[in-house]
Amino acid sequence: MARDHDHPTTSGSWRRWPRRVLIMYLGDGMEYADVDTVYHAPLHPYTRGLLNSIPKLGLRPDEELEPIGGAVPSLLERPTGCPFHPRCPEAIAGTCDTVEPPVVEAAPAHLVQCHLYTGGRS
Repeated sequence: MARDHDHPTTSGSWRRWPRRVLIMYLGDGMEYADVDTVYHAPLHPYTRGLLNSIPKLGLRPDEELEPIGGAVPSLLERPTGCPFHPRCPEAIAGTCDTVEPPVVEAAPAHLVQCHLYTGGRS
């Protein structure tokens, strides 16, 4: 995981960049893989939403960012099932809103906590 106070531009060493990253939502790990894999081949809808909402160089003034829909739920009133399901454009009704997804190795060394990758298993 990234260390906010040991940023490579302040420490002077690129070797301190994290090689693996854990994407978290409401305190739960949603996706875990090496940085290149998460950046170039994200699996979890939340990860894809985060990456799609990053401002791009060359963005024209009339182009808008693509924010993640909905609002972040309260930690005191966490949703049942997958914590991201109220905002997820790919949520499976009756599954994502009721059953917490297991962590699945969707690809070698690429973990994701999402029903989209369980192959029908919960």
